[in-house]
Amino acid sequence: MKTSTSLFLAFLSLTIVSCTVDVPEIDTVPPAFSFQIQGDGFRHTFESDDDLTSLRLNLKKGAVYQFTYIGSDAGGLRDLLWNYQDDLVSDAQIEISDELPMGWYQTTRYEHDFEFYPFVDGIRFQGDIANPLSGSAISGTFSFNSYSQDSYPNTFDFIARDFGGLRDEPNIVISQLSILLGDHPTELVPME
Repeated sequence: MKTSTSLFLAFLSLTIVSCTVDVPEIDTVPPAFSFQIQGDGFRHTFESDDDLTSLRLNLKKGAVYQFTYIGSDAGGLRDLLWNYQDDLVSDAQIEISDELPMGWYQTTRYEHDFEFYPFVDGIRFQGDIANPLSGSAISGTFSFNSYSQDSYPNTFDFIARDFGGLRDEPNIVISQLSILLGDHPTELVPME
């Protein structure tokens, strides 16, 4: 089953990445994203229309997680970000073990070229209006470095932005998921 799922995701990724689109004059439809995480006996997919404010994802120290992050927009995807560090003094950081595909790069808290959460670590796809794509996808694995605290609160920020049509009035979707890193099982729990 795992092999067929991996093949499907690879096919889906190639299909999404290779689809060029025409940027419309006016675009009022926001982009969408999907973030799937699997590991430590846990599997869940978060969508851009989910209400993440009432949830917290507990992640286990030392566990390895597989992820697939997909963003799409019929009028062209301008940016797709997954920010995973919001504390400038933190020693808990994600390490992504796979090479990033073309169009993707790792951001650091020292980069200041994006107006949304510029002081964070993460990964980002940046589209090109001269060659707009309907979406992009990335899959890989991640785990957490060691950290000194027993448990560590943090967030995953998911950001998708389109070109907003030729008038450059982008539609933006921003979702924030609270996470707690620690020596506990991986699970999704209601916020307290």
